[in-house]
Order: sequence, then C-alpha cells, then structure tokens
Amino acid sequence: MFSLALLLLPSLVVFSIYLYAAIDAWRLARQTDPGYALRDYNRTWIDYVSILLHLAFSIALVFNVRGFIYQAFVIPVNNMIPTILAGDRVLVKKLLPEDYFLTAAISLCTEIRRQLVRAVS
Repeated sequence: MFSLALLLLPSLVVFSIYLYAAIDAWRLARQTDPGYALRDYNRTWIDYVSILLHLAFSIALVFNVRGFIYQAFVIPVNNMIPTILAGDRVLVKKLLPEDYFLTAAISLCTEIRRQLVRAVS
C-alpha cells in the first residue's frame, strides 16, 4: 500500500501541475484576439506527449529509487531481539559505501606491490 502511494504521489503532482497549466492556457486563450491563429508549436498533441513523458519519467524515477538506491523491508521474525523486533521497518541503502572505490584501489595496489616484490626476489 505504501509503495502504491509513493508511486502515485509524484504522478499526481505532475498531473495537477499540467492540468492547472492547461486550464490557465485555455482561460488566457479565451481572452485573445479572434484573428489569432495557432502556431505549430501550440498544438495540443505536443502538450499531451509532454504530459505523458513527464508522468513516465516520474514513475520511472520512483521505481529506480526503490529498486536501486533504497528499499524498505519489514522484519518478519524476532531473531534480533531486543535490537530489532518483528514488524519493525528498515530502510536499506543499496549503494556502495563512499570509500569502496578507494579501498578497492588501495587493495589492488597492495596486491600488485606484493607480486612485484615476489617477482624481484
């Protein structure tokens, strides 16, 4: 239920902004001169495509954050009492730690140095 609300909230915000913009544009268009003709870039299908692209982007953003950056879990059993109880919610960061690449580079350099020392002696 929570993930559905998290999915629908950005889409609802984007849709409401575009709905307000469309109503405001219609209101302003009613006030224009009767001889006014629409230009090619003022066609409604461009607005619809833009709305659909922004809605798709917001949904994709929510799925990517949930799938690749953070994920929420509910603890099902009491195996870590008293620290974590059954029913607790945990937000897990899926990204690598900030110093992961530095640590990997240092360990790689240390391994290369060991092999060089072995080869020389």
